[in-house]
Parts: sequence; C-alpha cells; structure tokens
Amino acid sequence: MSDLSDLASSVTSAADIQLNNLAVEQDIYNLKRDCEEKETTIKELTTLLNSSEVANSKRVAELEDIIRRKNTSISKLKKDLVVLEQK
Repeated sequence: MSDLSDLASSVTSAADIQLNNLAVEQDIYNLKRDCEEKETTIKELTTLLNSSEVANSKRVAELEDIIRRKNTSISKLKKDLVVLEQK
C-alpha cells in the first residue's frame, strides 16, 4: 500500500508541476503581450510628441518672424518720426 500511496503522491506532484508550468507559461505569455501593447503605446506617444514638437517649432519660428517684421516697422516709424520732427 505504501508503494501505491508513494506512486499516487508522485503522480499528484507531477500533475501539480505540470499545472504550475502551464500557469507560468500563461503568465509569461500575458506579460509579453502586455509589454508589446505598452511598446506600441510608447511608440504612438513618441510619434505624437515629435509631431507636437515640430508644430511648436514652426509656430515659434512664425512668431519670431512676426516680431522681426514688427521691430523693422517700428524702427522705420522711429526714423520717420525723427525726420518729421526735424522739419
């Protein structure tokens, strides 16, 4: 009877190990899938951030150009004012 109970215990242990291995494999699969989803999200966010930075750089360049033109206009008006005051 002892041999039979040892055999039953071994079979149970082997089955437990097999189930545990399946659970570990499932966990690994789930973790890999989660990582892939997160990597995809990171790539999408990186692309969005880069697009935003490009748009911001363009807007800054446009605003700098507007400021340059306004400063040029102001300088011309100041020169015109000096000429008018001299008359």
